[in-house]
Amino acid sequence: LQAYETFRKSCGSQGLLVGEATTMEQVLPRDVNPPRKAEGFSVDMARNETEGFQVIVSTAKGIGRNVRVNVTDLKGPRGASFPADGVSVGVVGYTAATNSAAACGRGCNVRTSGGVGYRRELALPQMGWWPDSILDFLPSCTVEEKDFQGFWVSLKSPDGLLPGTYSGSVRVTADGLRTVLIPLQVRIRDFNLPMTSPLPIIIPFSPNYRDYQGRDFWRRKDDKEAPIHVWKSRMREWTDFLADHFVSLDDLYHGGKDRLEWMLPELKHLKEQGRLGPVNVCYFFPDGGFDDAAHARWREKGLPRVKAAYAFLKENDLLDTAYVYGGDELGANAFPLLGKMIADVRKACPGLPIATTVHDDSYGVTSGLDYDWFIRTSQDYEANCGACMDGARARGRKAWWYICDGPYPPFANLYLQSAAIEGRLLMGAMTQRMKPDGFMMYQMAIWNSKRPITSGPYTDWESETKTIRLGSADWVHCGPDGKPLSTIRFENFRDGIEDLMYAKLLEAKVQEKKDKSDDWTRRAQAALAVPQSVMDTMRNYTDDPKCLYSWRKEMADLIEGKN
Repeated sequence: LQAYETFRKSCGSQGLLVGEATTMEQVLPRDVNPPRKAEGFSVDMARNETEGFQVIVSTAKGIGRNVRVNVTDLKGPRGASFPADGVSVGVVGYTAATNSAAACGRGCNVRTSGGVGYRRELALPQMGWWPDSILDFLPSCTVEEKDFQGFWVSLKSPDGLLPGTYSGSVRVTADGLRTVLIPLQVRIRDFNLPMTSPLPIIIPFSPNYRDYQGRDFWRRKDDKEAPIHVWKSRMREWTDFLADHFVSLDDLYHGGKDRLEWMLPELKHLKEQGRLGPVNVCYFFPDGGFDDAAHARWREKGLPRVKAAYAFLKENDLLDTAYVYGGDELGANAFPLLGKMIADVRKACPGLPIATTVHDDSYGVTSGLDYDWFIRTSQDYEANCGACMDGARARGRKAWWYICDGPYPPFANLYLQSAAIEGRLLMGAMTQRMKPDGFMMYQMAIWNSKRPITSGPYTDWESETKTIRLGSADWVHCGPDGKPLSTIRFENFRDGIEDLMYAKLLEAKVQEKKDKSDDWTRRAQAALAVPQSVMDTMRNYTDDPKCLYSWRKEMADLIEGKN
């Protein structure tokens, strides 16, 4: 409890103790490091952007009951106000990492030092309660004695908001304890972020469960109160929630037209909004081997499914973003058959991009595989940067990257116990530096829990566990009555895409500029290259939010044309 005593002394309070953390940090209830005392919160953001911070609350003595965090009215220039409906506060919920959950594998981060050079290695995870869910349905919570309790404050700035500084306070209250007010300033930049990601993204949202340890989770397939069923009553809410995080409804492994018919209202809704992303026509895979008989079976059973799904999307005017996925992580022994299957798809579905995660280091250059999108893990992508990848792109092919149960540390991932900043760096700074043509994750809602989350902050949510890489396909959670709940990891994923938007806006300004010899252009080009203080290599990158904020501020200043 040394961290708690240090924090209590720094606050010098006899009641509520209030600290601060960025959204890129995880503060455990019994953390070994004390939070920073909250002197004043500040947010720097563009219009049409979401940013935030964390308020960390403890008490000088005893249990804190009915602890609440609110944001007062934010007043800005010329009488303008930050819209109240753009401010939300959620209790940070905790998920248990237990020995039983970690019993069948290895591979989680151990954080030992800050800054570039931060050591990451394979190791057993730290057992205990980890911050993850954002419980925005809870108006307050109990703070246990000597715990650090997080509250997630999120601000969404609308288009048309006057640029300038908006001032107010963060108010922290609890039964029987004196209210604490901390100053808050929100700086609104004079530019807008777009509605959709500059990077194509494929992340299926098709809630299901996997029991890797042979346990019977109440036979959830038939349990109508399990999260995998309850969410469906709020399908439109989920569709919009995901799109707000730049994820379009999709399913990587579905069987064809039946699934698309079920998704059709949501796909049309997204298209009407201008937020429809990639849509998989159908999944195809060799059936029972890689010989001529397998090809015959494919042409008899598999190809008609692809054709029917393609025709369905065409008649519903949804082919603009369609693709077909096939050959999941297969090796060279499958390449001859895959070549024939690809030729069949090209003939049956003209103009349809074909995507794959086959293990082809040549990206089709020497293998001859005629895929359009070659998707490799971020680790493989880095290793394969060179002549073959350049040659594939010269032929019009795309080189994407993806994450799944790997890659392992030191590469960035979004495990429950990964440093929260990793997801933001992966989608922002690392994407800007490495230039993948797209991003894929195989699933975001493997829900092993028996019931939705209805209380907190300590939840009974069971994070998806294939190994001790906890939560590798569990980025969003199911709340009361199927309500969408975000996580710290999913918020950082979205924030990274917004960082990438800053870079793309700055790139456009550089391209428009005729005189490229001045100091502004030099600074812009340095920012677009991504400073080494943020990212040295894919294995060596910062865990210090200050480094990322500094890079982001430099890009914002340059976009606004400031020296």
